Amino acid sequence: MRQVFIISYFFPPLGLAGVQRTLKFIKYLPSYGWRATVLTVKEVDWFVRDRTLLDEVPEDVEVIRTESLEPFRLTHLLLPRRGSGVSQAQFLLRRGPFPYLNDFLFVPDGKVGWVPAALGQARRAALADHFDLIYSTAPPYSAHLLASLLKLHTGLPMVIDFRDSWSDNPFTRRPTPFHRALVSYLERRTLRRADVVVAVDRAIAGLLARKLRPEEQSKVRVVEQGYDPEDFLVRPAPRDRRFTIVYTGTFIGDRTCRYLLTALSHLIVQGRIPRDDVRVCFVGARARSEEQVATRLGLDEVVEFIPYVPHRDSISYLMSADLLWLIIGPDEGETIATGKLYEYLGARRPILASVPRGMAQELIESTGAGIAVHPRDVPGLERVLLQLYRNYKQDRQLPEIPPEVAARFDRRYLTGKLAAIFDEAVRARGRA
Repeated sequence: MRQVFIISYFFPPLGLAGVQRTLKFIKYLPSYGWRATVLTVKEVDWFVRDRTLLDEVPEDVEVIRTESLEPFRLTHLLLPRRGSGVSQAQFLLRRGPFPYLNDFLFVPDGKVGWVPAALGQARRAALADHFDLIYSTAPPYSAHLLASLLKLHTGLPMVIDFRDSWSDNPFTRRPTPFHRALVSYLERRTLRRADVVVAVDRAIAGLLARKLRPEEQSKVRVVEQGYDPEDFLVRPAPRDRRFTIVYTGTFIGDRTCRYLLTALSHLIVQGRIPRDDVRVCFVGARARSEEQVATRLGLDEVVEFIPYVPHRDSISYLMSADLLWLIIGPDEGETIATGKLYEYLGARRPILASVPRGMAQELIESTGAGIAVHPRDVPGLERVLLQLYRNYKQDRQLPEIPPEVAARFDRRYLTGKLAAIFDEAVRARGRA
């Protein structure tokens, strides 16, 4: 069995969405002749942790956890915890001048301090074991810098994975032209050094390919995000007699429930949807500003904000829904599809997507998985909500997504695509 050295900053017990891709790959890679060793960071408290995900890490997978010299981790260790059990570092480093200083001082991102801290252990692991290939996943993009340095030391082929675009990422701030130029330089160098570049969708793949010379662009491949069918063997959360809309995830940037709830409020006030016959569940990290939106609109009895729950419980909520809601901010760019969408497809519940033009809209409409509306189009949201509610009242349920659509995004199938890329990279370097 071949061995891959995986560099992934985000790994259980961290419970964010970025963990799932790596976790599912290492779960299913042995079926395709690959065993993984994982390099990640030592555990420290985060906004959300999900220790149940550790149960999915195969017993024969070695996980190497290293220190990381980064501001968040260092500040977290130095500052006391708040009464709620949340570290003051989580608040301090996201307010005032700290986000700007983080972007100004640390390139390509605030995790760059992990590179010198982890490189020594990575080299020792490579000497102790016969690895066939290096694989890194980003963000954070510092993981690709670490992989690139390890390739220089070992000569192993390198496959780098992009869950988001790099220099074109709309969520990433570059404070000066110098910072933008430096990030672009690091991106081009890393892309050229990689044997294969993997992206989660065609839009990101296209952006990355344009950074390469024409003769190099064929090494950019797509392995989509997906869902694990085994996750959906859980018992659904208790169903409600009301028409139930569910969203799982956090609210960041322009991702807000304001426009959805405004549309729903209008329909309730007009008497077109009875107040006692609809329920909205937002499952994830709670946001006071979003709760205030519901209160201002008089929807406290309709809307429920549920704090972060383990991944398996979030799947239960998806399975209990009549309608799944997806939100992507209007200015996030066409490459944003969000991994949440693929778990929605796995749940096979119809989707109402508040998304701009781009990959998410295209995927939803091309598969017939739901209806896409611009995130700030309140009249459009009203129209679609009323249509879906009436369909629900007529049939007592909305049509499920066809199984053949969901099957395209099965993690087992997608892991096979990645394993084939690994095999190809090894053969090309003469390491068969």
